[in-house]
Amino acid sequence: MKMRLIAALAACLLSTACAPPIDEMRAAVEDFGFTDVSIGGYAWLGCSKGDTFERKWTARNAAGRPVHGVVCGGWGKGWTVRIMGRGQ
Repeated sequence: MKMRLIAALAACLLSTACAPPIDEMRAAVEDFGFTDVSIGGYAWLGCSKGDTFERKWTARNAAGRPVHGVVCGGWGKGWTVRIMGRGQ
């Protein structure tokens, strides 16, 4: 039983089913009016415990200045967009 659980977890981690929904994350950031949105790597300690997905992002604000932050979410949850600052 334990081996089946480990095998199932390994298969999930290696499949795209467990991959973060990058397009949804990008759309969540764009909904705030940011352009040239790029979703980056994992955001360590950037989100709450209940979030399954957390990624860094960079974009441009309405004035064309660079901004960056994290986008957080999970299964059955909405997205939280956090602006960490201007510049990169």
